[in-house]
Amino acid sequence: MKGCERKDQDKGSAFHFLFSTRTKVRETESPKRESQRDSNNNNSRKKRKMALELIYFPLRGRGEPVRLALALAGVEYTEKAVDYMTMKSTAGTESCPFGQAPIFKVGDFHISQMDAITRYIARAHNLYGATQQDAALIDMVLIGVESIRSEYTKLIYEKQLSPEGLEAHKALVLAQEGLNGRNGGAHFGYLNNILQRNEGGEGFVVGASVSIADVQLFDVVDLHLRDAIFGDLLRQTYPLLAAHHDRFAAIPAIASYLSSPLRQQKVNGNALG
Repeated sequence: MKGCERKDQDKGSAFHFLFSTRTKVRETESPKRESQRDSNNNNSRKKRKMALELIYFPLRGRGEPVRLALALAGVEYTEKAVDYMTMKSTAGTESCPFGQAPIFKVGDFHISQMDAITRYIARAHNLYGATQQDAALIDMVLIGVESIRSEYTKLIYEKQLSPEGLEAHKALVLAQEGLNGRNGGAHFGYLNNILQRNEGGEGFVVGASVSIADVQLFDVVDLHLRDAIFGDLLRQTYPLLAAHHDRFAAIPAIASYLSSPLRQQKVNGNALG
């Protein structure tokens, strides 16, 4: 029995030694870890406090999806009008990488190009789907929207919204016969079908939550729902897209933005449309 007791005592002594040693190591490392933790917390606070600024023209244009994404994310930011001469004289620099606007500043970090900015906001605020498949579908929608937006830009700035230009645009992106023709992927029917394949088109474009795809779809549909472009014809041709537009506009954060002074009244740079 005494031998057993000694063994138990030896085990207890060994455990006590190991516990004491680990405790001392923890105590020695603790200030360093606390310092690192404080440093991480300070860095997090700095990131949260970094000023956000959108630089763009006083119109909707390619700045509007950025504003919509920021409104949806509930992010505070400031906006500054572009100084055109400064933008062109600094083209290719870190502050103006492509000599174009919009530009989004996150502290000292400058992001150029609308798609890059909206994707950055989406990734930072859980607006990029729940899975890799969602993200791929969202990217697909963004490219499809951009195809239509590019054709819309030609209509406004190159064809000056002429009656002939408007008819050609309608045949390309809206008419049923254009769905199976050569259209560069620019057709509302494709976006309508993607929406319909997700819960019958009664929810979001991708997945079970709002994403940057909903932002971009809303904006391109909103441009074409105006009387100067397609008006009610778009509602009649693709009621699912129109219903999605209305649902998105009713999201409280979006409804608040749309009725605020932040929403620019001027749509395009040449005041057409």
